[in-house]
Amino acid sequence: EEDELGGWKTKKFTMPDVREGSIIDLRYELLLGSEGQLPNWYFDSNLPVKWSELEAEIPTFQRFNLVSRLNKPLVKNERDQSEISFQFRVSDIDRGYSSGSTKKLRIRSPADKFVWAMKDLPALEYVPFVHSIYNYRSNIQFDFKGIEIPNYNIYQDYSNTWESVTKTLLKQDEYGGQLNSEAWSRQAANTIVAEAKSNIEKVELIVKYINEFSWTEFYGFYADKDLEEVWSDRSGSSAELNLLLIKLLKETLIPTDPVLISTRPNGRLSKKFVQPGQFNKTIASVLIDKKRYFFDAVNEYETYLLPQHNLNGAGLIVDSTNVQWVDLKADVRSSMRFNVDGAITVEGGVSGELNIEAKGYEALRFEETEKQRIEDYMTEYLSSDLYTVELDSLEVEPYLFFSPQVELKSNFQMEAQQVRTGDPDLLYVQLPGFDFIEIEDLNNDERTLPVEFSFPATYSLEFRLSLPEGYILDELPEKETVKIPGKSFTYSDSFLDLGDRIVLERRFNGVEITFPAQDYEMIRAVFSAIQAPTKTIVLRRE
Repeated sequence: EEDELGGWKTKKFTMPDVREGSIIDLRYELLLGSEGQLPNWYFDSNLPVKWSELEAEIPTFQRFNLVSRLNKPLVKNERDQSEISFQFRVSDIDRGYSSGSTKKLRIRSPADKFVWAMKDLPALEYVPFVHSIYNYRSNIQFDFKGIEIPNYNIYQDYSNTWESVTKTLLKQDEYGGQLNSEAWSRQAANTIVAEAKSNIEKVELIVKYINEFSWTEFYGFYADKDLEEVWSDRSGSSAELNLLLIKLLKETLIPTDPVLISTRPNGRLSKKFVQPGQFNKTIASVLIDKKRYFFDAVNEYETYLLPQHNLNGAGLIVDSTNVQWVDLKADVRSSMRFNVDGAITVEGGVSGELNIEAKGYEALRFEETEKQRIEDYMTEYLSSDLYTVELDSLEVEPYLFFSPQVELKSNFQMEAQQVRTGDPDLLYVQLPGFDFIEIEDLNNDERTLPVEFSFPATYSLEFRLSLPEGYILDELPEKETVKIPGKSFTYSDSFLDLGDRIVLERRFNGVEITFPAQDYEMIRAVFSAIQAPTKTIVLRRE
């Protein structure tokens, strides 16, 4: 038996004779802390499930809100009337009196008997382009609302609202109590923003400063340490660093609030299920000139863009005055644009000038501003089995905190790795494709889950090339377009003959990021076109 975080214990045991085909029958008794703690039921798991069944008998005086998320049909979905007897202790205070005495009650009550079952469930396994496999785990959750026993004058309301959740958090020492103004935090904030000339500069300076602190790799949304200790240690959990960020921003009188979120790996939250346990992280919300920004103190990049794992649909602002949900989604369109102006060499290579413009999340590829590292990175992604690429005289315009956009310029040299045999008067040229997008293979023939991309993005690659002296165009590939009808998800390549020059344009437009499973085959078709070998341009010696 091993102790775990949060008071949990892990019990380990062995089964020496287990082998393929063995049936494991495991039974256990779960002792609950109160009459309202019914555990949630999950039908599927990381192992294949032959049969999963839940039988729940709930007395009618207990009020539950049943919240279900079912991704396959139930093979059993039954509800019958029954009767259940039990005993419990109740005080006169619970019954509305003030004597404080307690009584042991034995009650026989009508009950609802539920039976739910599923069968033949595949294992929950990693699937490309799904934010969290647990978003699609079939489950039934029990939200306890209260007890009503009219014959004994017992009424206990355990209903929760998001308003009461946020107010309770703000009163707790481990959360809202940490955000109160203190002398040390006022001095710290004023020191950091001493040179700032505007609120937007103050925010940038404070976010960058806290971003340098060490993260303990622990999430959660409560602070286990006092924030002054976190400040002194320059280290803390995700909750502690973000609460410290919020506290310092508030000290500058910039409107700032905590936001509760559920990260993508943690799964999508349900607003109908009023349970703070759905959240696993706190981030900061800041209002600057009536525009709302979100910041995460645990961010490997110096930018206002949230880490992608935070973009999971919605967040709850922790405000004492009203309940406010905010959208947390990738609404910033990212892009990567390559332009090459140059000439085809007599060996089938290309030399010229390369210009790259990256925006949004794609600009973060170049967060490391050391030129050699960027040069190595781009050389790797532009090279292939057919050719090698060399960059030199690289110039980099780094991105700004609130404007993630990078511009790069470099001399460009591409040397062909393969020489075609045959007619010596013919020259074959193949140009780079979209290898840098890092597309995962969609190998499964069928798909039951939606397809979810991280952020909307567009990519373009354009070559404007002059022909080598003494050559003319002999063969130019035809234009190709592959798309999902009615949606902004398209790949195209086109070739244009301008006499002594040719123009190649490749474009991928992936503005929509969530697709139903029925679009899977069309998405595969687009990806197949992107990953297909680049088409060959044929030149002939005059």
